[in-house]
Amino acid sequence: METATQQGDGVGSAGGERYLTGTDKPIRAQGEGGRVTGDGVEREVDLPRARRADKLAQGLGWFSIGLGTAQILAPRAMSRLVGVKNADHNTGLMRALGVREIAAGIGLLADPKPTGFAVARVAGDAMDLALLVRTLATPENDKGRALFATAAVVGVGLLDVLASEELSTTAPKVTHPDRSGEALSVKRSVTVSRPVEEVYAFWKDFENLPRFMKHLDRVENTGESTSRWSAGAAQGESVQWEVQLVESQPNRLLSWKTIGISDITAHGRVEFAPAPGGRGTEVRASLSYQVPGGAVGKRIAMIFRDVPGVKIENELNVFKQIMETGEEVRSDASIHKGPHPAQPPSDRVNFQDQTTA
Repeated sequence: METATQQGDGVGSAGGERYLTGTDKPIRAQGEGGRVTGDGVEREVDLPRARRADKLAQGLGWFSIGLGTAQILAPRAMSRLVGVKNADHNTGLMRALGVREIAAGIGLLADPKPTGFAVARVAGDAMDLALLVRTLATPENDKGRALFATAAVVGVGLLDVLASEELSTTAPKVTHPDRSGEALSVKRSVTVSRPVEEVYAFWKDFENLPRFMKHLDRVENTGESTSRWSAGAAQGESVQWEVQLVESQPNRLLSWKTIGISDITAHGRVEFAPAPGGRGTEVRASLSYQVPGGAVGKRIAMIFRDVPGVKIENELNVFKQIMETGEEVRSDASIHKGPHPAQPPSDRVNFQDQTTA
């Protein structure tokens, strides 16, 4: 599997960052991006260049449809425009050229990787030049108009050649019908009666997060600043995504974002500050998730659904309990179902004992 490097003026560009692409997979760029479709091969992608190629193909597609429509609806006028004097005998050919232009235009707009249609336009330009040479060789035709039309075809032909080259060496069009999906963005805060150094150190180890972020199944540190997160096993829709720590200011700030290939775009930011009056640490969390649309996206969205902010607020309260008491405080009714005598949980685990084990 090859990696891709964000270059130039891409969205949220940052030199040297790596992104992955593949069939129906998202390109991540600071938590944003589109999707690419194609042959399933993950390859190096210059995103700014790919977007320029897409825009050029789109412009040529609309131009081709417009030209073809004019050739079909007004073949005599279009024949006279290019210098043909006997326009009445040229209507069939002009309409045939119009059909060719419209077909190429639709292909350029509809195909996620329209290299073949761009090449077809280059072949069509060669045909048009051959017809214009014949027009120039006929004495009764208007040579001035024919020369002007020849110059125009050469100019458009150069754009077609450029589009063919760019499309053949870049990723497929960055679009996806289900890209618009459900988004969750929540900001909450909590005051923890523990020193800021201790609170920061606990959160910086992302493997601790599933202890209070109940929507997470597991977090595994995979490198100095990268980790793999998983969620949804309880809902039968297990998903994984890669996360990179993008900013770390000791005892002040942690910021992370998704990278690589996944169905989830996410980023988070947590700020730590001494609470007024020496009451411990004030924790301000800002979390954002976005999943794709469609049926699968809706099932994944259920994992992260919040109403509104209640889930993250509860999770921060659990975080506060763990930091202050060493364990999550749960009601007896949340452990034992149905009528029963009051009793402590049999699987009670002390956080402080666990961290010293």
